[in-house]
Amino acid sequence: MNASSLARKIEKLNKNNKFGNIRLYNVDLPPAQSYFYEHDIFPLAFCHVDYYCPW
Repeated sequence: MNASSLARKIEKLNKNNKFGNIRLYNVDLPPAQSYFYEHDIFPLAFCHVDYYCPW
């Protein structure tokens, strides 16, 4: 079961007022993408990384 189908089931239950008034946010986003948004990270940004390994 993915997050979108779970959200639809919860919304159907909410129509019967089993949970009261609820709002679902960002249920269609994968966890990695949600992390990027929450931490203001752009995952495809151009970066230059220098790495030195003395071994």
